[in-house]
Amino acid sequence: MTKDEKSCMFCRFFKIEMGTPAWSENTPGLDWSMECKLNHWFYETNPLDEEEDDNIDQEDRFREILLTANHCRNYIFFKEPITEEMKIKIYHWEGEASGENPKHFNPKRYRL
Repeated sequence: MTKDEKSCMFCRFFKIEMGTPAWSENTPGLDWSMECKLNHWFYETNPLDEEEDDNIDQEDRFREILLTANHCRNYIFFKEPITEEMKIKIYHWEGEASGENPKHFNPKRYRL
């Protein structure tokens, strides 16, 4: 990674779940996972619904996901101040990601 490259880890929409412990054989817990809040990608260490593929290099996959930021139109550095104009854009992006299609920005409904 060069100094000009971006990483999803520093994006406002990066989310990580640290997992939950196992309680018993019937409640095995969850491994950690991370995702883009705008649904651009999702990563988990051991997906329960898929068999593990030995041909996939997990480290390379992990790196590629985090470098998605380099070509993402929605990347916003997490420390960047949010203007009113940006709030409107974020509102629409999050609406698209959730399957909603908001027609206008309602500041009473949305807070950052």
